Amino acid sequence: MVEQNRLFKILFFFFAGAGLIMFPAGLIFGIIEKEPFIFIFAGMGLIFAAVGIIPLAVSAKKKKAKIALRENGQRVEAVITQIELNTAISVNGVHPYNIICESRDQAGEVRVYTSENIYRKLDSSLVGKPITVIVSRDDPDKYLVDTFEYSGVA
Repeated sequence: MVEQNRLFKILFFFFAGAGLIMFPAGLIFGIIEKEPFIFIFAGMGLIFAAVGIIPLAVSAKKKKAKIALRENGQRVEAVITQIELNTAISVNGVHPYNIICESRDQAGEVRVYTSENIYRKLDSSLVGKPITVIVSRDDPDKYLVDTFEYSGVA
């Protein structure tokens, strides 16, 4: 999955770069040649740039939020209650797994946490084992289940 993410990132950089070249070139040549048809390249350049830049920006924002949560969040010990196959998503015919875990918050209420998708075979032998959840101090609905030891992905 890490290799696939890298390929997507390269593809998005390609689209962004192509768009950032096509847009000004379309504008310049459209103005010089005074041909409205050439302005289509400027529009295509904007579309290409958006297709590349938007996913890169969203990915960077998510990564930044994860880093901030790791640095400032409160670590909570939870217990794995379930390993779930996420059939709503399929990548190359493979469904990812999610770790479902529970812990008690400071008020004594049970909180349920769900990990991000894990593209590695997990089995029910993990049920009952401890796992760390990093919870935002400001918003307990923002959390990160630390799946590194189970998936190799933080």
